[in-house]
Amino acid sequence: MHRKRPTDGKANLLTNGACFGCTIACGRISRMDPGHFSVKDKPQYHGASGGVEYEAAWALGAANGVSDLEALTYANFLCNEHGFDPISFGATSARPWSSTSWESSRRSRSASSYGSDPWRRW
Repeated sequence: MHRKRPTDGKANLLTNGACFGCTIACGRISRMDPGHFSVKDKPQYHGASGGVEYEAAWALGAANGVSDLEALTYANFLCNEHGFDPISFGATSARPWSSTSWESSRRSRSASSYGSDPWRRW
């Protein structure tokens, strides 16, 4: 978040935000790259606003295989605007991908290569 973007040389994160009396400060104030493909023609997203928090970054990003911080911020904005919880939305959209990946890895392992099925140990 502090790493500078190659497009405009500025970092996504401007500052942290915290609730009154909170020492964690998990809130983010960030500014998206105005030239990013997701907000190029949408000036309402060009200013500083609440950015992606830890849980939403995981759910929308790592759980779905997305590493583009600008795209995550835009997806977070869309979830909030349309009344979706970004964490639940990201985890739900990641579920079919992760189960398919798990099932395919399970089917690709044969009992002969492991001696016995490693998934049946318990």
